[in-house]
Amino acid sequence: MDACNERFDPFENIDSHYRMRYGHISPSTNTGRAITIVYAIFGIPMFLIILADFGKLFTRGIKFLWAFVRRLYYTGSCRKVRRTVPVQILLLEEIWEVFFEKA
Repeated sequence: MDACNERFDPFENIDSHYRMRYGHISPSTNTGRAITIVYAIFGIPMFLIILADFGKLFTRGIKFLWAFVRRLYYTGSCRKVRRTVPVQILLLEEIWEVFFEKA
């Protein structure tokens, strides 16, 4: 066959790329094996801790967004409706009523 009679196939390169297999990749030296074990012992748990932290951050963001949308839906504004009062002030008011309002 000469070059003029060959058919051009644009997907031939992509198809042959995905058919190549390289086998299992593993270190062949003892140093490489030791480094891989140390990485597995420390790296995988560290990755899971970081992944959990990102999950917490994502959950906080979703909760904040949900509270904002609920507040906007029910009140029509972005402001908080209730103000929170510290517990100490409530306890002092209750103690004041118990001892001084009865007399």
